[in-house]
Amino acid sequence: MLISIVTVVKDDVTGFLATRDSMLAQELSACEWIVVDGSSDTGAIPPLVEAAADRLSVNYAHQPPSGVYSAMNQALAMAHGLYVYFLNAGDEFYAADVLQRVRDALAPEPVWAFGPVAIISPTGTAVITPQWDYRHEQAQLFSRGHFPPHQGTIVHAQTLRSIGGFDLSYQIAADYAACLRLSQLADPLTLPFVVAKFPEGGISTSQWQKSFREFHRARRSILHPVGVRAVKERWNTCRQYFLVFAHREIRPRLSLSARKPSSNQPSK
Repeated sequence: MLISIVTVVKDDVTGFLATRDSMLAQELSACEWIVVDGSSDTGAIPPLVEAAADRLSVNYAHQPPSGVYSAMNQALAMAHGLYVYFLNAGDEFYAADVLQRVRDALAPEPVWAFGPVAIISPTGTAVITPQWDYRHEQAQLFSRGHFPPHQGTIVHAQTLRSIGGFDLSYQIAADYAACLRLSQLADPLTLPFVVAKFPEGGISTSQWQKSFREFHRARRSILHPVGVRAVKERWNTCRQYFLVFAHREIRPRLSLSARKPSSNQPSK
């Protein structure tokens, strides 16, 4: 078994169906599908999983809600594949040939690999994350806001287990923390194609200030910067925080203010 595709779902049948159908559009040789379901309706997801059983091996588990990273850890423990890939409910493969291209790329058996993803705005606009200079971002302690999301990352399963999987002390940044630990073990293979697409507006967006605190804590506790490196990490964190604050907090207020009619204008 080469790749274990993992889908974590909680009360999202629509998103789950989109993810499943996206997966079934792939060439699925040497793949298995693991589903960890935290839904309150325990009967909704199993028939949708079973419908894929004629295409690949499926493994389903229901877990009382305890957070997405807990569910991802459970799936990691269940995985039989050499590599594990997390495509959670609402996430989709970007194109029908992605898995075949991933299989070809994994022939040298890297520790981990990542590629660009497409983030879909509420209006349906797709923004594809740019290819970035891994060495440069590593030198900046991955503190400039660029890091591979789990939807674009494929990891050697046993290596991910060896670093403890996803650290449950993080509610938002456990996948980021895992990538920091992986970066200490090996450089990733960069995939030259878009891997997945997913909608904007996850918890790291709605709770972006908390995500900044967790990202900063992960860098400090895993990379242990001191001296100039610590100053660089703090500077980049503060700079990125300001940019995001301006984008998410100031710009919408200015836009709203600009749309309000002037009090000097006569009302109609």
